[in-house]
Amino acid sequence: MDSAENFQVIEMHMLKKYMFFPLAGLGTFTVNTILYPISLIRTRLVMQHGNNLYTGMIHCARTILIKEGWKGLYNGFFVKSIQLFSGMAYVGTYETIRFKLADFDFNPHTRSFIAGGFASAVGQTLVVPVDVVSQHMMIINNKDTSVGSLSSIKLTNSELKTPLSRFIGVCSHIRHEYGIRGFYKGYAISMITFIPNSALWWGFYNLYCDKLSNSLSFLEIPRLLIQVVSAPLAGSSAALIMNPIDCIRMRIQVKNCKFLKTVSVLWREDRWFMFHKGLSARLTQSITYSFWIILFYEPIKYFCLKEDFKKTIKI
Repeated sequence: MDSAENFQVIEMHMLKKYMFFPLAGLGTFTVNTILYPISLIRTRLVMQHGNNLYTGMIHCARTILIKEGWKGLYNGFFVKSIQLFSGMAYVGTYETIRFKLADFDFNPHTRSFIAGGFASAVGQTLVVPVDVVSQHMMIINNKDTSVGSLSSIKLTNSELKTPLSRFIGVCSHIRHEYGIRGFYKGYAISMITFIPNSALWWGFYNLYCDKLSNSLSFLEIPRLLIQVVSAPLAGSSAALIMNPIDCIRMRIQVKNCKFLKTVSVLWREDRWFMFHKGLSARLTQSITYSFWIILFYEPIKYFCLKEDFKKTIKI
């Protein structure tokens, strides 16, 4: 194993780009598909008032399965599937910026931090409209009206019949009430949330890879093992720091409230609990997502290596 000083990262110039971009997008989509139920559960936990519907993550999952069936865990998923393209844009931006920063006097951690922030800025510009619609669809259904009441959008019985009719109903309501700007509700708070979250994640990930490889340099440990351990550590570190602002973001997008009013309402409802509201689901989501995304991402990068570099880098 390389030491921390020269822990080698597969850079953009080493990759066959025509293979890497579509495979990276497909890998991100696959992980999002697997972990979508956790995202849905967290959305419902954050949107409820106090603990009036669910007492926690397990209770929420059990209630959904009982009242809505397993399909309830994928309520609104087809909207999220559009993020396949934003995933490609995110990965492409991150790898390109990180590579370009090598021309400047930045250490690897700083390069990862800056590139992660830029990647999130590009990704969120594409993702926010999808998030706005999908968050409503996560809590609007035709089987549990108590959950649907958490959304500011009230659909008719005919609009509630199918996922497609709910999607059309939500989009029509947003466009009619707020215009195109409604699809970017919470755009600023999303940027405030996800740019530092992404920057922290990649910065922590690079840092943990270096620290672990240095600490275990006397052992012949595969690079991928170091990476799949570092990723959940990075995910949990970023989640602990960013959870409060993410709760505020979700409330703004679904409840259609201003920032200060949202903070005031959360404080009135939950007091200090607002700082770790939905944290168990957030940590579960972030740790699990981080593990699986790197388990896909790093082998994909290795698979897409140009032949000249395959002999010098071991997975």
